[in-house]
Amino acid sequence: MSLCRFETYLPQAGRQKRWGWLRDGLVFALDEQEVARAILVGDSGLGSLAARAGSDGIPLADLDVEPGRYGHPSLVAPILSNQEVWAAGVTYESSK
Repeated sequence: MSLCRFETYLPQAGRQKRWGWLRDGLVFALDEQEVARAILVGDSGLGSLAARAGSDGIPLADLDVEPGRYGHPSLVAPILSNQEVWAAGVTYESSK
């Protein structure tokens, strides 16, 4: 799966996190609602979403920068905005 998440910044809209599909070194924006539905329902139709992705791709190298640079898109963690994330062995030795 070549699913990724990136953040853009537009002065009039602020920061926006977007789902993208990596193909041939380019990241193509995907529809947010459809990706969330596919992830939550367990649908394996992400490939068909990628086939419908827009034609304007962003070079992956352009997204591989430190997040938060003003006006510059960057890669971010590929999680839903309200998704809980757990990591074992990171906070407490007993959780290893």
